[in-house]
Amino acid sequence: AKDVRRRRWPFVVIGALACVLVVAAGAFSWDRWLRYDDAAELQGEWQVHGTAATVVIDGEAINITDDVAYPYAIDAGAKTISYAFGNAQGSGRYRFSLDRSQLVIMDGEGYTWWTTLFDDAAWMAGCALDAVQGRAADEAAGEGKTVLDRVSHDAAATPNGAPGGSGA
Repeated sequence: AKDVRRRRWPFVVIGALACVLVVAAGAFSWDRWLRYDDAAELQGEWQVHGTAATVVIDGEAINITDDVAYPYAIDAGAKTISYAFGNAQGSGRYRFSLDRSQLVIMDGEGYTWWTTLFDDAAWMAGCALDAVQGRAADEAAGEGKTVLDRVSHDAAATPNGAPGGSGA
């Protein structure tokens, strides 16, 4: 009987670890693709992090001012965004903070379903580690990275200035 237990414990440990991984992958997938409607969550009034400027995102455009709006489209599965600036086109990827109070848009080409998946998995693991250690996670804007803080869900609000500006 003791010999059987010695041979069985590695399988029990491996089975337990596999169960933990399956549950973690399921929770991550539910949170990433099923929990929220990204198209609806994008809409609203957003303040450019660290400034007084706000932009308003409705179902069709990112409104910088009353007369400057950039049409956009998202791929909620890949978490990518494309937008037009007059005759020019831009693209990137987006990510919400865990509480959906921040929206981060990273400009750039080449983001795919897989690259955003791995980036977000690593980011979420970092957030979990920060939470365990009692640290607050705060996104910082940088080259090609725009951080927006939610002001309201009002997609009919009036924007008050261009990003990087001082607002109205």
